[in-house]
Amino acid sequence: MNYIGKDYKRVDGEGKVKGTAKYVDDYCFDNMLYIAVVRSTISYGRIISIDTSEAVKNEDIYIFTAKDFPGDNSYGFPICDNQILSKGEVRYIGDAVAVVCAESKALAEESARLVKVEYEKYEPVFDVDKGGKSFNKLVIKKNIDKMKISEDDVTLEMELSTKHQEHMYIEPEGAVAFYNGDILNVYAPMQSPLSARDYVAKVLALDTQKIRIIQTAVGGAFGGKDDVVYEACCFAALGTYKTGRPCKYTASREESIISSYKRHPMKTQISLTANKDGIFKGIKVRTKMDGGAYASVSTFVQYRNTTHSAGPYVYDFVDVENQVYYTNNVYCGAFRGFGGLQACYFYDTVIDELAYRLDMDPIDLRLKNIWRRGETTSTNQMVNWEPSIEAVLNRVREVSKWDRTIREFEKFNRDNKYFKKGIGVSLGYHGISLGAEGEDFAQSEVIYMQDKRKLLVTCGISELGQGSRTVFSQIASEVLGIDSNYIEVNNYDTEKILNSGPTVASRGTTVGGKAVQTACENFIDFLRKELCIYEGICECNTDFKDGYLYLNGERRAFIIDFCRLLSQKRDVKAYGRFDMPSIDWSEHTGLGIPYVAYHYGAHVSCITVDVITGQVSVDKYFAVHDIGKVINPKALEGQINGGIATGIGYALMEDLEIHEGIIENSNFDGYIIPTSEDMPEIYSEAYESNEPLGPFGAKGTGEPVLTPVPAAIGNAIRFATGKRITSLPFSLEKIVLGKELSKYDKKLCKA
Repeated sequence: MNYIGKDYKRVDGEGKVKGTAKYVDDYCFDNMLYIAVVRSTISYGRIISIDTSEAVKNEDIYIFTAKDFPGDNSYGFPICDNQILSKGEVRYIGDAVAVVCAESKALAEESARLVKVEYEKYEPVFDVDKGGKSFNKLVIKKNIDKMKISEDDVTLEMELSTKHQEHMYIEPEGAVAFYNGDILNVYAPMQSPLSARDYVAKVLALDTQKIRIIQTAVGGAFGGKDDVVYEACCFAALGTYKTGRPCKYTASREESIISSYKRHPMKTQISLTANKDGIFKGIKVRTKMDGGAYASVSTFVQYRNTTHSAGPYVYDFVDVENQVYYTNNVYCGAFRGFGGLQACYFYDTVIDELAYRLDMDPIDLRLKNIWRRGETTSTNQMVNWEPSIEAVLNRVREVSKWDRTIREFEKFNRDNKYFKKGIGVSLGYHGISLGAEGEDFAQSEVIYMQDKRKLLVTCGISELGQGSRTVFSQIASEVLGIDSNYIEVNNYDTEKILNSGPTVASRGTTVGGKAVQTACENFIDFLRKELCIYEGICECNTDFKDGYLYLNGERRAFIIDFCRLLSQKRDVKAYGRFDMPSIDWSEHTGLGIPYVAYHYGAHVSCITVDVITGQVSVDKYFAVHDIGKVINPKALEGQINGGIATGIGYALMEDLEIHEGIIENSNFDGYIIPTSEDMPEIYSEAYESNEPLGPFGAKGTGEPVLTPVPAAIGNAIRFATGKRITSLPFSLEKIVLGKELSKYDKKLCKA
């Protein structure tokens, strides 16, 4: 191939390097107002009154509440239980209550502080085990009526848990709204602009044709710029709708952390049974998810967590139950990994502990039980393909020098008292795209632009910094036989882009890329037919190769030149659509086909533990992933390294401190994330296979590269210290003392 699998100029790279890329806060307009948001200071209660009298004493202050929306103020999907501005109840500290517009940001914030909200307080719930209300339950019940456990079998039971995680994207949420004629325009860094358009139209009771949403450059998302940015769009749109003036809202870091949704905390009781030779017989999982104040996409996260709860392993019986609960903590939603991350931590921790119980090598134990052709998965899906699981496990064993390193680390640990070495493995997998979460498709167009003498390639998958525009350009280059100088892939604009569903679930390359490939192939077919018409021949022998059209074996015209010629008479464009195959999964039993394709990845971490302080240093990290065909090697390397960084943070240091609904560490000084100094030496490798669904055989990569990280680090800590820590993050005190110290013990003096 000429372009696929090669280095390729990043479409958005130059603008970001030179500082010319425009983020939402870079947009300013004449006569613009600035927005501050009044937010709930209680966890649960009813709004009795909103007193704005002190705030409006300042000049040119506009204050709007839920009653000022001419349309329906509610939002949320698939459960519509949230509000752009709270009307009646507030459910967590951070709920938006009112919008204040002023001539400057400082004046807006000062006026917002003067708004007095009176509440009737209700009794809040902060723990799923202490009054949380379940709003959805999913199960997997495979052969549970045939469970047979003998006296010689080994059953291992564990209780494991995870906490909230903050997205901590470098750019907080924001939006800018203004009128262009009678069209209300909104600039914002959201993941799914069409959803934002629909919500703005809904709350303002406008036709969607009167709303235009334009995606700005996105300063990080990781799943976090859906709901909260829809809110930002509606805040700015309401201000502009009511005043007629441009309005800008940008959240501070503290406001972003307090109000935005997080990764779901989960608690699980997991029981794994195997025979004495290490062959798995069955698994039982009982998981509780804290959805927080609103449902958001909790039921979709629950779906992936449930269907991934048993891992890519074979069992005689599977018994999984998962319930998600409302509490009055900050609400939870999409985050890179999307439930599969927690599932992998749970199942691969108990599998690793079983290896100790059976005195077996952890990789050997996994290899005994992985999916192979002809087996059935935990959901009873027939494995009628060749999984690459054995290949990625064997390869990570080889590149990490697993067997030799174990011997070296065992000797090191015998010889050293205060420092211990650890090595751990984890096997992750990830169902490709949406599964049962919704209609799964993408659309693309290829359009010749006369003024630029280029081909515009569009697709309704957003660019979030993950490189989707570059991948689309690279696919177009390969199909059309031309380099990036002749191709333009624009940002998402609802006036110009066709609906392709949400930009989630690592579906950009697989689904969006396939739509682009199809559109480009259709464009070539269109040009070949037009060449016949141009030559006045009904049927002729045309061909296309390396950017040139051929007629009867002779090179006739360069693609761009022929497009220019055709454009004098007609539009020169083609359309492509790709639909993922339908799934067949029962919500009642959890059995069937939850996904039609899977990504597999095996990780090994090598760590050093200071047993006095509990400090963990990740020294080396190895990752081998079956990504299908590599489209862009540099982008893949960035995805893997970024996923490992996020996983290290989640495993070792990111600890969102929530006490009675209050987030105590609402900035970088208290919420610690990894820096470049915390990153290990990383070896990553792509195991190439051919996924028939993806463009040129490629699979999505963004989320699966993160999934195995916490388990791999936790398993390495177990090797180093002999202690199995059963909750994330693996903090210093858990390693030294075996438990987490309470920061809010009333018996202690609070300094």
